Amino acid sequence: MPEEQLEEIADVLAGLALFADLTRPQLQAAAHTFQEEWFSEGQRILRQGFSGSNFYVIMEGEAAVRIDGETRAVLARGDFFGEISALLGEPPTADVVALRPLRCVALPGPETEAFLLAYPRVMLRMLQAQARRLRLRHHHRDLVTGALQDLLHDEPIGRIVLGDEDRPSGRRPARSRRPARDRGRSVVPAARPRRAAPY
Repeated sequence: MPEEQLEEIADVLAGLALFADLTRPQLQAAAHTFQEEWFSEGQRILRQGFSGSNFYVIMEGEAAVRIDGETRAVLARGDFFGEISALLGEPPTADVVALRPLRCVALPGPETEAFLLAYPRVMLRMLQAQARRLRLRHHHRDLVTGALQDLLHDEPIGRIVLGDEDRPSGRRPARSRRPARDRGRSVVPAARPRRAAPY
């Protein structure tokens, strides 16, 4: 990579929160370590459940994080992704798709741990960013749980089960497990919806 291009990458890294604590020589060394990569709009950078071990930092553009086809987050300049897969050596748990032309710097998975150990301030800022993501996720889960509880409070107490004498003619009566002497019009508790599982 030409020296002029490396200096330009170092300038960009200097403006990102993840690298804010690095000195100029450290930024220049990081620029030599990372590889610059470009992705077109709609291109998938990471594929859920498949191999993909690079650690990426976004320099320009936006990308969507999708789990089972559902968009869970949008990443922009300064955000990073792929670090968990790179550090654990496991397949990505989400798709990451470019929403518009995307410019990143990437670090191969096997080199990620050594880089973070060499630059502990970068590792600290990464952990802080992960903590913020977890806090937002728990906040979202609490909102969903609260909405479900509100729905449960507004739920009807019961539902009417028609006996054979109340059922319109021509319709086949539903089978009942109750003894014949107890059949007829009755009120049974309504089934409560399942609680949503956290993601």
